Amino acid sequence: MKSFMVDLDRCVGCYACIIGCKDENNLDAGTDRIGLRVIEGKEQLYTHYIPEFNLDCEGDSRCTTCPQLQAQGRRPACAANCLTDAIIFDESEKIEAAAKGRRVKVVEGNTSVTYVSSIEISELSK
Repeated sequence: MKSFMVDLDRCVGCYACIIGCKDENNLDAGTDRIGLRVIEGKEQLYTHYIPEFNLDCEGDSRCTTCPQLQAQGRRPACAANCLTDAIIFDESEKIEAAAKGRRVKVVEGNTSVTYVSSIEISELSK
């Protein structure tokens, strides 16, 4: 089974994942299968970007992991368009191995997403 890994240290908030998804899946302006949450530090100057997949939604808003691309041996549009390779889509075993030893948060849905970061993930949930 395949799943996503998002390296939060690599994401720069460029929105290429969102644009690639919309373009590949012909989504209108009001429909998003992936979003980007922005967290800004209050006591320290920093900004973190967190791509969030709509894994449990119904209809056009649900992330389908682009089966039309996977059938051609390609990655989902969000991962393929990520400029910094922050979004990885691979076999779950490879994702687990790549995340080993890092701070991790796993979000389960129709496809699991493993978030990895050099800072505490709990700080990113605030």
